[in-house]
Amino acid sequence: TPSKPPPNPYYTTNLFLRLTYCFLLPFISIARKRKLVKEDFYDNLPKEKAENIHKEFQTIWDQECKKKNPLLHRALFLTLWRDILVLLPLPIFVVSCDIAKSLVLGKLLQKFVPNSTMGSTEALLYTFTLTLCSVFSSVGGHRMFYHFYIIEVRIRIGLQTMIYRKLLNMNRRTLNKVTIGKVNNLISTDSDIFTTALPIMSYSIIMPLVIFVIFALIYRLIGLASVFGFLFFCIYFPSQIFIGKWIAHYKKKACELTDSRIKLMNEVIMGMRIIKLYAWEKAFCRRINKSRNSEIKETQKTFFCEGLLIRMPESFILIVTFIIFVSHHFLGGETGNELNPTTVFPVMSLLFVFNHFVILLGLKGVMHFIRVRVSIQRIENFLLIDLKEPTTDGYRVMDENEILLSHSPSNEIQENISNSISCITNRGTLILDSVCSRY
Repeated sequence: TPSKPPPNPYYTTNLFLRLTYCFLLPFISIARKRKLVKEDFYDNLPKEKAENIHKEFQTIWDQECKKKNPLLHRALFLTLWRDILVLLPLPIFVVSCDIAKSLVLGKLLQKFVPNSTMGSTEALLYTFTLTLCSVFSSVGGHRMFYHFYIIEVRIRIGLQTMIYRKLLNMNRRTLNKVTIGKVNNLISTDSDIFTTALPIMSYSIIMPLVIFVIFALIYRLIGLASVFGFLFFCIYFPSQIFIGKWIAHYKKKACELTDSRIKLMNEVIMGMRIIKLYAWEKAFCRRINKSRNSEIKETQKTFFCEGLLIRMPESFILIVTFIIFVSHHFLGGETGNELNPTTVFPVMSLLFVFNHFVILLGLKGVMHFIRVRVSIQRIENFLLIDLKEPTTDGYRVMDENEILLSHSPSNEIQENISNSISCITNRGTLILDSVCSRY
């Protein structure tokens, strides 16, 4: 009998060991001494066991399927909304710590201004506060990513087990419509899209609040010149959303072409004898190359848009800084705020915080949201394949791109085949039957 894994020490340790992950030190010391084996790994927590995750997700999804219009994203929200709601203060806490660092930095620089009246004790207090904000930001960020990763693992396991159960419950006619490649894509690619999406998407949720707070603080520091930087952001932001819609469009087309290519490859492998018999190698090579080239073109468009979305923020901070300080120079007489280290450094620090959490993470979260929506839609279509299939008196209605193949056996082979052969297939699909290989 297999030995029982050691209990997970997460819930038995104190808060400090959890925050610093020091409860893993015994495990790390074992890894330093020898090669790890299966018995060395801790047991999963009750909420992380696959059977419990599957039961939780499948129960909510079965209830959702009873509704008139079942939606997978609604079922996921009903399953995880409590966990996500508890974690939402963490990104707010991390952003608040970084904003506080910028403000404390401006106060600390007053010590080095000529004719400064700040004492050494006050400067040391600001230095200690700056260090404390950095520590809190780092610890809070690590905890946020850790807990969101646990939720991501639960989503991935829940979706994969639901797909597996769906395959087991399919009837033969529906199962013939599903290719191995499509199932592999759903399990390996679409369900794995959540691995890095949730913590970044959380910054997209709080992005309006961060925009308002940072520009309000910059306006307080530098005056009317901050409005011109905000106007540039209002022009820049819609372009990112527009590029994100392109990414979703090209990603969806690339996934559809990938499924089509894998389906074609499965047909070629299964029908290799017939292809060799009728010398169809060149014809199928042309079809495979055409399908592959179409898929590559859509994938290249997707990566081009993603690269554009990632590289554009690098120039945003430079352009906004230039606009704000040039505007401050020409409006200097009206604003009454002089450019000095106590003003420039906090403004620059706030702009870097804005660039990191809004431009890089926030807009990247929008891109992840679009990709997650496409993947959820694909998995939802697969899970509802039986419910959405139109039927009439127990028989499926043929689509306009499908044809009916039938064969009534002659008297010579009637003793081996009792019923006539009939099937419904798409046009251009290679048909294989065990009867052809028998005679």
